[in-house]
Amino acid sequence: MISWGELVGKEARKSNDVYFGTEPTQDERAQIFIHLATVHAELGAMPEAAKVIQDAKGEFFGTPAHAQIVIVDSNLALKRGDVHTALSLLKGVSPESPHYIKAKMAAANIHLNHRHDRKTYLRYFQDMVAKNADSVAMQCLLAEAHMKLQDPASAVEAYQKARSLEEKQGASTDSDLAAKIGRAFISSHDFSGAIQYLQEAVRTQPQKLGLRLTLADLFTKLARKDEALTVCDDALETLGDTDSVEALISQTKLLLLKAKVLKAAQSSEDYAKVLVLAKEVQSKIVARLRGDATAPQQRKVAADICAELAKFHEQHKRYNEALGFYGEALKQD
Repeated sequence: MISWGELVGKEARKSNDVYFGTEPTQDERAQIFIHLATVHAELGAMPEAAKVIQDAKGEFFGTPAHAQIVIVDSNLALKRGDVHTALSLLKGVSPESPHYIKAKMAAANIHLNHRHDRKTYLRYFQDMVAKNADSVAMQCLLAEAHMKLQDPASAVEAYQKARSLEEKQGASTDSDLAAKIGRAFISSHDFSGAIQYLQEAVRTQPQKLGLRLTLADLFTKLARKDEALTVCDDALETLGDTDSVEALISQTKLLLLKAKVLKAAQSSEDYAKVLVLAKEVQSKIVARLRGDATAPQQRKVAADICAELAKFHEQHKRYNEALGFYGEALKQD
């Protein structure tokens, strides 16, 4: 009887001979095994999934791909309700493996989600930080673990250590990291700390629009309308006439946030004017991304803006305008 390994090899060679004229790489073969086992498991065919994984473990033993196979085997054990085996399998992943961190995170999540053991879950991340004391990524993982445990104060501390390491190592400052620190401050209800931190981050990284969006959103939630509008207007001025798709997407986000502030402040006509501007910018984005994989997402944004404008005109009994915008929204779907 032909094994899964022989079958995978035969089919992969056939595909590669036809399209590329080369043998599949070891990693490509491993991914075929993983996808095949995953599909069997999703269909409820657990014996077939287990057989595929056992064949894969034999074929890839001693290779970097073996750890990936083991992690999938652990997931299959979880699907069978065998938590003990799932954890035992993950313990077998060597620290030298490129998939070691992934295995440790999988084990941590098992302790949290299946054993409801918060202390052990956190200890996995603390141990990874202890073994990689200079790693920004490990500090961020620890911070995210604290956030998952709803301990934002500890998350702030871990994120700030990550930021200090980043600066110490001379790495380029990560605006996402700065925004995460700001959001962690917000989650701990330290709004003044969040504002102070984000304002300083915006001052030192004026080109990072994500920071300005986070700050403006915070001012909006705190009903500080004027400050929120100032942040939005400053950010839009920073964008200037930049015409890249990324800049246009940022411009739409800022205009929508500005519209949200104006709506909350009951500045209805100004709200509608800003929405029209957002619609115009979003139309450019949709035109530029025609045929792109991200086009449906951007068309949805355009449809949502048109629907908002339609609702606005409907509320003001401008029914012809409302019908027009509803029609435009439907065309984007």
